[in-house]
Amino acid sequence: MLYFHPEFQPASRFRYFGRQTWKGQETQIVGFAETMENSPPVTEFQQPDVLHQNQTIGILVQGLAWIDPTSFEIMRIRKVRVRGYTPLSGTCPICNVPPTV
Repeated sequence: MLYFHPEFQPASRFRYFGRQTWKGQETQIVGFAETMENSPPVTEFQQPDVLHQNQTIGILVQGLAWIDPTSFEIMRIRKVRVRGYTPLSGTCPICNVPPTV
């Protein structure tokens, strides 16, 4: 849930989609999509290459969050990997792509 933390918010774009009842509770739906415009992605992992050297791979994700409008607690979150990128390549294939949720 780091996507919603103030420190990591500049790395994502957010869009309000409205209200929905989920498990009998009113929620607000917020879409989010990570970008590479302001900071690196929140999720990274080490991937060994053919020479058995670790390479850091960033994962860009987007998704939906169902948020309690009173407590702002995230009641449900659904996210999908959009694309990975390799910092060594200096390219980001997802920059400036609008979120599709």
